[in-house]
Amino acid sequence: LCCPACFTMFALDTKRDMNRCEFYVAMFVINCKVDEEVSKMEELLEDGFEIDEYRPLWKVYCSNCHVHVAFKDQEGLYHFFCALPSSA
Repeated sequence: LCCPACFTMFALDTKRDMNRCEFYVAMFVINCKVDEEVSKMEELLEDGFEIDEYRPLWKVYCSNCHVHVAFKDQEGLYHFFCALPSSA
């Protein structure tokens, strides 16, 4: 996966989200910065996340251009909603 703004690489081993085909999930990432503040429910809904129950999520930004590209969950998985697949 790559940043849609500056094409910086984020992850080599990703899986497409089974529920939302435009989302990707990765466990090991590079060139990402995690915001330590837990995201608010309104922010998650604005970014297209469908939430069944509240769980803490942290915003993830491109470390090069600072675009918001993903959320990190409490299990350590990164959910990318704004990234370009490298093999497209």
